[in-house]
Amino acid sequence: MFKLPNIPNYLGGNKQPIGWSVSLTDLENTYFLDAVSDKPKKVVAQKLVAGGITYCPAFAGYYKNVFAIKMPFTIILNKLDGKLSAESSPNISMDKKHIVRIDKDDLGYNVQILLNNLFVSDKPYTTIETMPPILHGCKEEIVYLNGKFDIHAWQRPLHFGFRIDQSVFEKLDHDTSIIFDKGSIVQYVRINTPDDKSVTLHQFSPDDLKEVSMFVNRNTGLNSKLHLMNYKEIWNRVRYRRPKKFLRDLNYDNN
Repeated sequence: MFKLPNIPNYLGGNKQPIGWSVSLTDLENTYFLDAVSDKPKKVVAQKLVAGGITYCPAFAGYYKNVFAIKMPFTIILNKLDGKLSAESSPNISMDKKHIVRIDKDDLGYNVQILLNNLFVSDKPYTTIETMPPILHGCKEEIVYLNGKFDIHAWQRPLHFGFRIDQSVFEKLDHDTSIIFDKGSIVQYVRINTPDDKSVTLHQFSPDDLKEVSMFVNRNTGLNSKLHLMNYKEIWNRVRYRRPKKFLRDLNYDNN
C-alpha cells in the first residue's frame, strides 16, 4: 500500500489547540479589553519579506507558531514635570495604573502596557515567549523586555514590557513623544510545543474562562510573595494541581 511521506508540521497536519482571552472575569478593570482588543493573528512570515528567504524551511520553522499582538488603543509616552507620563487616546476614564505601569531607576524607566493577553495550553511542557515585532518594525527608542514560561503549568496574562533609557527620556518633548498607535503591532508571541506541532488559537468560552480565572488570580498574586523562590520548582508543583482541561469548548469562537 502506498504511504504518504511525513509532512512537516508547519505545512499542515494535526494542530495543538491553545486557549486565549483578554477578558479575565475575576481580575479588576480588565472587562473593557474584551471589547477593544483583537485576537492575535498568525504571522505568515513569507508574506512579509521577499526573495529567496521565503523558500527557506528554517525561516518558515522559526515563525511557525508566532502570533502578532496589536495595540487596542493609542498610548503616548512623554515627559511631564520631570517624570515619564502616559496618556491614552481615546481617553480611558480609569486610573492609568490599570493600563500602564512605570518603574523608575537610576538609569531609566521600565514600562509595562497591560494588554492582558492570556494563553493557556492543556498539553504539558508547552511554553510561550514574547518577541519584538521584527517583521513589522521595532521602535528604536525602546529596549524590548522579553520573557518565556510554561503555559500549561502557569496561567497568567502577558503584557507588553520595554525599557526607556535615561538618555532617551531626556530627549522627550512634545515633538518627540513615544507613540504606540491603535492597531499597530507591538509584540509577537511564539508558542513552543513539546512535539513541535503547529498550534491554533481558540478563544475561551465564558464558562471555560471562569474556570481558568481562579488560577490566574492565584498565580498573579504569588508574584509579590514568592519573588525570591525558584519558579521552576513552583511550576513543577502546580502543574499537577490544575484541571486536566481548561479549554473544553473548541467551537466557541468558530461559529
